[in-house]
Amino acid sequence: MDLVAAFLLLFTVGAKVQYGTSSAPPDRPPRSSSVPPRPVSESLKSQPTVNETDQSLIDQSNDTLTVTSLTSVVTNADMQASIRLCSAALYLLAGTGADSTSNKLMIDISNALKLCQNLSFFLPTLQQLSPYIERMKAATVKTKKCREKALPVQTLVNLNENMVWWKIDGRFPTQQRVQNLFNTASQCLERYC
Repeated sequence: MDLVAAFLLLFTVGAKVQYGTSSAPPDRPPRSSSVPPRPVSESLKSQPTVNETDQSLIDQSNDTLTVTSLTSVVTNADMQASIRLCSAALYLLAGTGADSTSNKLMIDISNALKLCQNLSFFLPTLQQLSPYIERMKAATVKTKKCREKALPVQTLVNLNENMVWWKIDGRFPTQQRVQNLFNTASQCLERYC
């Protein structure tokens, strides 16, 4: 054997020993870019599924599972109609009532509601506002048989405090301010009637 052939033979054997072979070892599975599926836990299997025919939503806030039907969520048109009716009812009651402080508060709430008349919200916000809008609707309906009793002093103080921002600014209200206004209007009508 000549010296060059021996050197090449030694070099190739040494390279294989030092660096290993270029193919993957047979005991290791080939690499995959996909993530293996996770096993479904028993708690998820027992949860109710969303039925497409009744269009229900699952709300998992506060670790409780409640199903809310889309029919109970008001639309922007419903909200605006409720605002218009409640504002008109408050304005009419303020014109017929004997208590001037209650009348002034009702006019302030009516004016604040008029500022919200053209607001539109996305579905998640409407879902959060829906109970307050429904309460305002119910309070407005009760005004048809209103006994018109003067609001207690503490109620007047609390409701007037809720109206401060609406009297000063009233532009670009947040969801929380609108929710607070709906609650204030409902409380005023519920206590007055």
